[in-house]
Amino acid sequence: MIKNKEEITEYLSSIPPYCEKCGTMYNKDKVEVIDKNQNMTIIYIMCENCKTKNVFYVVKPMNFVSRANLIVDLDMEEIKKFAGSRKIDSNDILNVFDLLSTKKAKNSKDFLKIINSNV
Repeated sequence: MIKNKEEITEYLSSIPPYCEKCGTMYNKDKVEVIDKNQNMTIIYIMCENCKTKNVFYVVKPMNFVSRANLIVDLDMEEIKKFAGSRKIDSNDILNVFDLLSTKKAKNSKDFLKIINSNV
């Protein structure tokens, strides 16, 4: 995670200074960098007023910015957890389907037992 205030200020100049939902100015001290490489930086900030969570992609070298069109309730720790996960592919989906078609799940607890026992 980036802690250098100058570098964070550079990214802040690339994103809107206020929440697009309620208009509240972002608290610049709450900006977090989820991931960074030579081509792109992913920035997370939550509006302190309406609690809308925003993810911005800053693409270098053009400083092109794209806001993720995701409505999520993930907090920063959950984003970090899943950001490092491998991509789910169609075989994963088929494996889950095959597994569930051979088991009987009556409720969500049964479903979780089946999934967790085969991970």
